[in-house]
Amino acid sequence: MSVTLAHCGGYEVLAEDGVVGEVEQALFPPGANEPDYIVVRVRRRPWGRVPVISTELVFAIDPARGLLWVRGDRERIAGLPEYLPLAI
Repeated sequence: MSVTLAHCGGYEVLAEDGVVGEVEQALFPPGANEPDYIVVRVRRRPWGRVPVISTELVFAIDPARGLLWVRGDRERIAGLPEYLPLAI
């Protein structure tokens, strides 16, 4: 799945209860070929929320249709922080 995640920009993101938004960007750790986070532009949010979602939440991808499914409901995904977690 990680090879596809590296090229998932523009994919529609679906939660367990419907559409969340669209992948704006994949975020890669230094020197890595696969992302560990994706940035999602949330639909239905007038203030343009862009939460950062761990790729661990991704459970399915359909590259032919440009779809990516994540665990959780739309509100929970849309409410995730808009920044990377601190590394300690």
